[in-house]
Amino acid sequence: MGMDRETEEGVLAVKREIHKRTGVSSTGLRQKMRIEVNTLEYVTGGVLFIECENKRWKLVVFLF
Repeated sequence: MGMDRETEEGVLAVKREIHKRTGVSSTGLRQKMRIEVNTLEYVTGGVLFIECENKRWKLVVFLF
């Protein structure tokens, strides 16, 4: 099941902010990355995870 256009644009905006504000660089990374976004009326937050060799997800950055 794919994301609707508005959701996809929001996810891409969060990815850009994570990269811009934290200096995360994906050059050479081979691990899968997962972003979770939570929005409320007055706050938006995001969490970036990376998949480790043992297939478990490790928290990389937490933004609010």
